[in-house]
Amino acid sequence: MIAEHPDRPSRTRPHVGRVLNERYRLLGSIGIGASAEVFLADDLLLGRQVAVKILHPALSTTDSFRRRFQAEARAAASLNHPNVLAVYDWSDESEVMLVTELLAGGSLRQILDAGSLSPSQALLIGLDAANGLAHAHAAGFVHRDIKPANLMFRRDGRLAVADFGIARAVAEAAWTEPEGALIGTARYAAPEQGVASGVDSKADVYSLALTLIEAVT
Repeated sequence: MIAEHPDRPSRTRPHVGRVLNERYRLLGSIGIGASAEVFLADDLLLGRQVAVKILHPALSTTDSFRRRFQAEARAAASLNHPNVLAVYDWSDESEVMLVTELLAGGSLRQILDAGSLSPSQALLIGLDAANGLAHAHAAGFVHRDIKPANLMFRRDGRLAVADFGIARAVAEAAWTEPEGALIGTARYAAPEQGVASGVDSKADVYSLALTLIEAVT
């Protein structure tokens, strides 16, 4: 999930109405953040609405980043679990973009901005998130950026962990951080992420625990 930032100039105007890859018609901006802008779009081939995340041009100027992005997007698309955001498509041509399922239920960040959760509510969210992470960890993936904004909900209330793979690709771009630097959001990062040592699945569990503590307090 990328939150709205009213003090940041929007990149929306040049994009809305465009058809990317002869398939995705951009309808409007969902949100904008430091690394990308997310759009509601029509998939003209399959007749469904999707989310299109377009990375900001400053990220995509090097071939090394495009290769990393393609590898991470392909890996994320291989994850198939009810509690993991589905990645449908990607492109590193004129715009570097990722196409995912559209989650219309908002994020845990939005819920916590309005108040805390009961312990039973946090338990259900934690179980869903842990199930998604367990599936990814078994396949050899580490998220590296578990936080309330990346725990999102479908319209029926089911939780999906968003942005698998993207945190690593973005963090390794030279304009954001040097190689080996902190990958993830510092507030929720495990200690080993702060000293650039090896990161494994335990870092995601640590971040999820911090997120759930915040949710109930």
